[in-house]
Amino acid sequence: MSPFATASASRQGPVFLIGLPGSGKTTVAPLLADLLGIGCRDLDTEYRKRFGQSPASAIRELGETTFRIREAEVLASTATRTEVIACGGGTAAQPHSLDRMLQAGTVILLEAPVETLAGRLGNARKHPLLAGKPLPEALAELGRSRDRYFERAHVRISTTSRTPWQVAHEVWWALLEFSRAWGTSAPPAEVFKEVPGGWQAHLELGARSCPVRLDKSRRWQGLAGFLRVTLGQRRVVVLLDNGLPEVWATSLTEALGKDIPICRLPAGESAKELARLPEYVRSLLDAGIDRSMAVLAVGGGAVLDAAGFLASTYMRGIPLVSVPTTFLGALDAGVGGKTAINLPEAKNILGTFQQPRGVYVPLVTVLDDVRLRGGRDGAAELLKVGLLEGLPATQLERHAKKLRGWRTGGTNSRSHLDRLAVMLADGLRYKLKVVSQDERELLGQRALLNLGHTFGHMVEAASDYHVSHGQAVGWGIVAAARASHKLGFAEQSLANEVERLATAFEVWPPPTLKFSDDALSQAFHDKKRLGDDQVLVLLRALGEPVLHALPAEKAKNLLAECGSPILKR
Repeated sequence: MSPFATASASRQGPVFLIGLPGSGKTTVAPLLADLLGIGCRDLDTEYRKRFGQSPASAIRELGETTFRIREAEVLASTATRTEVIACGGGTAAQPHSLDRMLQAGTVILLEAPVETLAGRLGNARKHPLLAGKPLPEALAELGRSRDRYFERAHVRISTTSRTPWQVAHEVWWALLEFSRAWGTSAPPAEVFKEVPGGWQAHLELGARSCPVRLDKSRRWQGLAGFLRVTLGQRRVVVLLDNGLPEVWATSLTEALGKDIPICRLPAGESAKELARLPEYVRSLLDAGIDRSMAVLAVGGGAVLDAAGFLASTYMRGIPLVSVPTTFLGALDAGVGGKTAINLPEAKNILGTFQQPRGVYVPLVTVLDDVRLRGGRDGAAELLKVGLLEGLPATQLERHAKKLRGWRTGGTNSRSHLDRLAVMLADGLRYKLKVVSQDERELLGQRALLNLGHTFGHMVEAASDYHVSHGQAVGWGIVAAARASHKLGFAEQSLANEVERLATAFEVWPPPTLKFSDDALSQAFHDKKRLGDDQVLVLLRALGEPVLHALPAEKAKNLLAECGSPILKR
């Protein structure tokens, strides 16, 4: 199965967006088209192409009556395909044009109070039909004249206090409810669709849904536009991973503006130390951050965990956009909404669920990180998801081979970015689906994503975090496969296959590590404990995970035994 969508929705006929000036039709149309996997047109742009002048100019020079006759001709020629069409403010106020739209497809009205519309427009210079009166008064009068036409829309959507992407998602959902034909062959939310500059899927959680963008533009080039559609007019504070190369940080500030406030967090697990939390809060207070702003978390997985926790608790919570810069961060911490802070006694024991408004993965930066640091932590995560989903071993081997090649150098060619996008889409598709079904691990489905993590946390704690998270999880995956065989869930051949794939991804064999029973016990202060039992994620076969509870002491000894002969106590 390809991780990318290739088919458009099957519903015949276009989706028409109508509404007063400032309602967001032109901005929302391409975002909605991305969600639906279809094309997009703007009626005003089509008018310019045909007649060589803007609608505003035509109204001034020819009068509104002549303009509307011409506009109807343009509408007739464009309303023939399954596309999203952003209509002019007065298109639907022409009875013949409105009848054509209602018969040809689905008509969506975007609406907002006149004060909101006036604030978005700023002035009436581009809108001759609003000239001559104060803007709110002119909009109210125009709205009254068009109400009887707008009332005929199939669906009405308020854009008040919503970002452009949230509006597009609301329309997308309304279309599914209004006409189930939209959902018969449209790609699922978790399948990535090609969009300008990359690929995009989304995590479907109703009103808290968010887009996940794999962006292949030059470093940070598409980030400002992504923030506009996911945060609207909110300003951001950047919580930046101090481990990023300085040239990356410099190019980020150039892309977003040099006056943007930046707070730096230490790289790695140090970022998640509870003792650092007051320092982070003071940094935000000193920078003047309030509830009207948002956090832009940029960095590796540990920094995203800490920044997410801070965003979810600062002033009782402010919006967050995640920008993972590592292969592991893109596959793991960037998506899913888990935040975490560590205590000396337990990893990730203090945390919240805080879904970001969007996840932006800069492919160029992530590929550079693989070349600089090897990408083995992310490789373990990709292997884990591949085993859970049951991706063909040949497909996983291709991914492993490509990762090994990137570690030797090379350039960020388009083909390499495309290949990285395929890997990430393969890894994220399963996680997006699972999280949408079980966001808070209440049903057990999301707990499956912990494959390899219980033993991995044991290794991390025992090594005082000198063994990286990904390497430890890779070790834990092999131990889980061996435990699956030992407990009678799987054949020996499964353990052999998992060990072979872990070797291909270069997350096995791990270094020799000695640790005490105290270290083992400390690592078992784990969120996956249920009373006196420890819940393990095991495998019956590739693509067939299972949850199994054992008394904690028995689970500890089993995992220690299955981690040998490399592991020594």
